[in-house]
Amino acid sequence: MVLTIYEKYIWRLLITKYDYNGYWKMKITYEFNERKSLKCNTRDGFNLPYVFESVFKIEQNLFGLKFTEGFSAKNETWEDKSLRILENGFNMSYEINRSDKKPTDSLPSRTLGYEEVIITSRNFFGNPIYMQGRQYHVALPDVPLYRGTTTYERINKSEYKILLEEMRSNEN
Repeated sequence: MVLTIYEKYIWRLLITKYDYNGYWKMKITYEFNERKSLKCNTRDGFNLPYVFESVFKIEQNLFGLKFTEGFSAKNETWEDKSLRILENGFNMSYEINRSDKKPTDSLPSRTLGYEEVIITSRNFFGNPIYMQGRQYHVALPDVPLYRGTTTYERINKSEYKILLEEMRSNEN
């Protein structure tokens, strides 16, 4: 019982600077396309900068951290493949799969990515509340290479639910 309480709660009080558990709002900006798509004669598979927002939940305990739910687009699934917590942020690799892909869609059906995230602001207790990242994507099978920036803002559960519902309804 004591070990369970420590694993779920007490460590967060002792090491707040590594506590990412909770709800986050994210702004993703594709800024550069390093290589043109095989299906597109321009370097831009879509107009750059391409900006969109996402929300997600991080579940964390003493032994692990996982992005467990969220929303970017109704036809998109996102899965973190590896996460490495650093002194002032984290690095991660991930895979994005998009269903219902049409030939005219600007985003590919599968994307592999890597992101380096640093904490830019903490609350009074030392918990991360704002972060900024540099992301690098390779879009398969056409292999355009994208890179850009991301910003993260910690939000509360009620704001998360409101934004999640708004994003889902805007997709219809």
